[in-house]
Amino acid sequence: IPEIEMPGHGLAALTAYPWLGCTGGPYAVWTHWGISDDVYCAGKETTFEFIEDVLTEVLALFPSKLIHIGGDECPRVRWKECPDCRARMEDEGIEDEAGLQTYLTLRIGRHLEAKGRRLIGWDEIMEGGLSPEAVVMSWRGTQGGIAAAREHHHVVMTPGQYLYFDKRGTDSPDEPVSLNLSLPLEKIYGYDPAEGLSEEEQQYLLGVQANLWTEFMATGKRVEYQLLPRIYALSEIAWSPVARKSWEEFSRQRLPAYLARLDAEGAAYQVPQPHGIREETLEGGCFRFTIRPPFPGCRVYYTLNGATPYDFDREVPGELEVIVPRGEQRVLKCVAVTPAGRRSMVVTT
Repeated sequence: IPEIEMPGHGLAALTAYPWLGCTGGPYAVWTHWGISDDVYCAGKETTFEFIEDVLTEVLALFPSKLIHIGGDECPRVRWKECPDCRARMEDEGIEDEAGLQTYLTLRIGRHLEAKGRRLIGWDEIMEGGLSPEAVVMSWRGTQGGIAAAREHHHVVMTPGQYLYFDKRGTDSPDEPVSLNLSLPLEKIYGYDPAEGLSEEEQQYLLGVQANLWTEFMATGKRVEYQLLPRIYALSEIAWSPVARKSWEEFSRQRLPAYLARLDAEGAAYQVPQPHGIREETLEGGCFRFTIRPPFPGCRVYYTLNGATPYDFDREVPGELEVIVPRGEQRVLKCVAVTPAGRRSMVVTT
């Protein structure tokens, strides 16, 4: 399904065709973090001619029933000051700038419907109302999707707290640079996209999508690393009934086979960290840890002097006791090593 962003995230188009913006430019392609205030002018007919021409070309290339128009992260500050936008609002009886975006969404939706397609967009498109045929993709949490299903719109669940695979897998400082939020494999696996929906509302749930934005990813191997083995958890979210899902079975039985296949293919993937320990600071004099490998066949090694553990260091016993003399500290570091010699991120406590 192609996504043609509107009315925000369009600086490339504005740079090439500056008359599509409210100020007329000059514009420059965005090269840094953040969201530009420069968006398509919703007051000019030339904007709609351009967008509809682009979509007509896109429809010839993609046979998908759904066509994504974005609709997210659109500042409306330029519209407040634009005489064309103010005139559009007056002519159409639109009360505020949010209503102006709704006007654009509904108009583009009619264009797509006339050509036998359906509009899909991020959950911001709900602000101000939608045509009955529009589909909502819920990314800012789950509430947008739940609200859309209750209004009888079809929904794709893709909440950032569960399904944004550009997030780091752990809290380890050794993680590759990425979004400064962690998303462990177990949290992904535990997500239920139907949670919060009644049995009747669940008929509007089309499924799930994970997002893997690549601002931090310069190579295909890095993309693999972010995607694997998370995609296996995604598969069970999408296709396994909740009653049949089991993290224990997934992590202890199926995951080892998946990773063995990835080893044979030479794919990059993130080895899950040992279970039973976290990145944290604990105070006291005696600690007992039950630390388990992430799946059978792995071994967990540790050090207590702050050094990075390797497979020639001590292997974690069934129960590890750490005595800390009064006034001192110990740094416990653990790492999981797979049968193929791949290492997890180190966990520091």
